[in-house]
Amino acid sequence: MCFCCRHFRGNSCQLASLRIPSPRRLIHIDIHTPHKVPHLPHLSNVSDNGGSSSEITRVIGGPGIGDIRSRLVRLMEDSTEEQTAIKRLMSHRLSVDNGIHARSEWLEIVEGTHMYIPLLSSSFRLWNGISSEKRELLRSFLRYVQSDISKLSRPSSRFDFRNGSIGNFFLTGARLVVPFDTKLIQFFGSLESSIYLLSSIASLPESVRVVPIINTNHSTHIAAKLSCPPYIIVGQNQISHPTEFTDKTHSRTISLDDEDGTLPPGSLPTLKSPLRNMLVQKSNDFLNGRIERVFYVNPYGTEVYPSANPKVIQALESTDVLIYSIGSLFTSIIPCLIPKGVAKTILQAKMRFKIFLLNNGNDRETSGFTSAIDYVSAIVDACNDSLRASGMQAPENWTQYVTHLVYLRGCAIEVDVFEFKKRGIECIGIRPDDMVYDSKALERVLMGLCHGPRALQRRASVQI
Repeated sequence: MCFCCRHFRGNSCQLASLRIPSPRRLIHIDIHTPHKVPHLPHLSNVSDNGGSSSEITRVIGGPGIGDIRSRLVRLMEDSTEEQTAIKRLMSHRLSVDNGIHARSEWLEIVEGTHMYIPLLSSSFRLWNGISSEKRELLRSFLRYVQSDISKLSRPSSRFDFRNGSIGNFFLTGARLVVPFDTKLIQFFGSLESSIYLLSSIASLPESVRVVPIINTNHSTHIAAKLSCPPYIIVGQNQISHPTEFTDKTHSRTISLDDEDGTLPPGSLPTLKSPLRNMLVQKSNDFLNGRIERVFYVNPYGTEVYPSANPKVIQALESTDVLIYSIGSLFTSIIPCLIPKGVAKTILQAKMRFKIFLLNNGNDRETSGFTSAIDYVSAIVDACNDSLRASGMQAPENWTQYVTHLVYLRGCAIEVDVFEFKKRGIECIGIRPDDMVYDSKALERVLMGLCHGPRALQRRASVQI
């Protein structure tokens, strides 16, 4: 996931504080007080096929909205009782242990009678604190999702509510097309409209936006090409953190009974199985080989070349600073770079800085990576794939895509400063706080960059 900062000049900019929530989960950056950051679009992919996103995609269809919901929830304020209640509702997940209990809990939420008992020590109703007008608005979309699930479920393919995200259900209900008599009324029939609706209900500042990298109402999946068997892994969840069941079968031996003909002919079982994400235990094993490239595929496994959301292109064209955020390299960042038009715009836009924030260590996706050069090389290769899809020739200079590398001193990933300098990329090391990024130190470095070369030299000369 990456984000852009517009009008990031002089003393007029105030950067939001940044905090990494966990040293073991290097996916998200928490952005507090987002109202202080003018025009900050967060670019998010739509290929999530894990957890409840997989069930929604399997039964109802549509893009994977898990990453979008996660980003919206992290941006929500909790300064008022209602904002806290809405954030709690959109963050809530159903029971993971028992499908019957999960379905019962879901129906109570839809009916507005939900009672949640955390750790059996205290209880509260999820709807408490939410005004009646917003409560009924939220419930209306949840009711429609339930209606759609009832119509689409089959004896051989029932919806599994375990670990279901209420935020995912709401975004799905808001983007669906509602049939009325013999006509189709778009209510809203748009992914962007559902994002806007949730942002409005949660009182997110207008200057802070979550923009899907691809604006679609259809399922979107990614695949990874490996250097050794199984060679191709299909699905974001299978690439990043597959269940033990999926990992042992290499995502290829799951069989499905489709006696009702509910699946499109030729669909990959990898993308349609209800089993692949319902197991709670996740596999942390490294991949057998190194990922060579990531690309988009349709439900049949054929490579496709989607175009980027026009709003993404507009955001890139008007930005001064592009930040490749800390996160899962091949499932969060690169899916935002390979759609047609993204790399072309990064090359042609008048950006002052293109900053890559390096993780503090390798994960499953970066199996076989030996240094930070491998990370930046993956960014460059992904952008070049996007360029070739747009019919353009790839540049040789890496600084067309990355101008600065920010890293933690002493991290598990080797950073060859001299090699980066040869390629024109400046490296900035930050003293770690328990091997995670210190929010104030990171803020000072980014502010130093945005205030010009002299400020950067002063910042870089001081050990932070």
